[in-house]
Amino acid sequence: MSDEVQTPERDAEQQRLEVEMIERREAALAHVVKFGDPVLKSKASPVSNFGPELRAEVERMYAIMRDGLGVGLAATQLGVLRRLLVFHAGPDGEPSALVNPEV
Repeated sequence: MSDEVQTPERDAEQQRLEVEMIERREAALAHVVKFGDPVLKSKASPVSNFGPELRAEVERMYAIMRDGLGVGLAATQLGVLRRLLVFHAGPDGEPSALVNPEV
């Protein structure tokens, strides 16, 4: 049980944060390709350049995944035909990226 006392100011701040979270989620999900888009059936190309551009793409994917309240995101879900995915396993885990994964 929390010792915090709810005040009108705290309630207003909580509501503001909830609205901000919803807006960020909607903005992030606007980047995600929807079911039925042909890109989702296309074959992704292997990643061959491992420079700063790849790091920037991974960071962008992490941000979209986080803001979208997701636990995983593939580059193809963003319309990028590269074999790249990011995921977050567990609340205490660090986000991870897989480049050119194979099953």
